[in-house]
Amino acid sequence: MRTFLDRSRKGHLRKVRWRDNSTGELQVTPSSNAFLMLGAVPKTEWLTDCLETDEKGFIRVGHQVSDVSAFPANGRPMELASSVPGVFAVGDVCSGPVKRVVFSVGEGSIVVAAVHRALELRR
Repeated sequence: MRTFLDRSRKGHLRKVRWRDNSTGELQVTPSSNAFLMLGAVPKTEWLTDCLETDEKGFIRVGHQVSDVSAFPANGRPMELASSVPGVFAVGDVCSGPVKRVVFSVGEGSIVVAAVHRALELRR
């Protein structure tokens, strides 16, 4: 999809028009607000041989990890931990429905605590 924003003389959005790149169809919708989400494709091809990913290439973390054989008996990955013990993932690269910068920031702070716990367990 290619999107075009049409602003009035006062700089306010009036309508949004977009073209479907595969069909060429052009649509126009009246709108005073727009939210753009760009780059929803993970660049994780280089990780797929070592970390468990979903069908779209996003890294599975925490309860999403299906192969827990690398973890101690009855063990599960911690929140935001990947399928490899001690390797964590946060933000847009993680599997799941929510992909937003604010989540990445929050997840980053959660991972710091998880890394400390993981290091403590290794002692």
